[in-house]
Amino acid sequence: MSSNQRLTEDEIERYKRGITDILKRRGYTVTSYEETEKSLDIYADSDKTSEKMIVRIPMKEVVGISFVREVNEKLEKEGLSSAVLVSRRRFTHYAKKEAESTGIEILSSSHPIFDLFKHDLVPLHEILTSEEIEEMTTRYNIGVRDLPKIFENDPAIKTIHALAGDVVRIVRSSVFAEESIIYRLVVP
Repeated sequence: MSSNQRLTEDEIERYKRGITDILKRRGYTVTSYEETEKSLDIYADSDKTSEKMIVRIPMKEVVGISFVREVNEKLEKEGLSSAVLVSRRRFTHYAKKEAESTGIEILSSSHPIFDLFKHDLVPLHEILTSEEIEEMTTRYNIGVRDLPKIFENDPAIKTIHALAGDVVRIVRSSVFAEESIIYRLVVP
């Protein structure tokens, strides 16, 4: 497959479905899709705040720094709150550095482009609010730093967009109890 080969109609539909599911899980509603020669853009609005975001999927398999800068310019020009770049294959080293320095989230080709929480074996993950964290630490008499850790690059953590320092509640079905609740601290 050449690095300039366009996405097929099936791939475009798969990306649209998958990204829409992921955004819905994060509390966003997709408002529009734009397909250009360079990319497939998915626009979404937050269900809770006035934040607007763009998810851009490049037509090229390798994403360079110029592509990341274009997305950053679009963020500023259109007044969008955040952006996510989804790679079909890989990002160059400098593209990753540029995205990191500008706060653009990257979903690499190794990240599943579907809502993995729809799978029976993947338990529900939820980010706790500061009030819930306070209640949990008081109830169990434990400090946040004493919690077991989960990495920021874990696919479930990336799907819900939890960041380092967040506390996540994981709810699993249990044979002995109806459900088992586990808390994890997200680390880099």
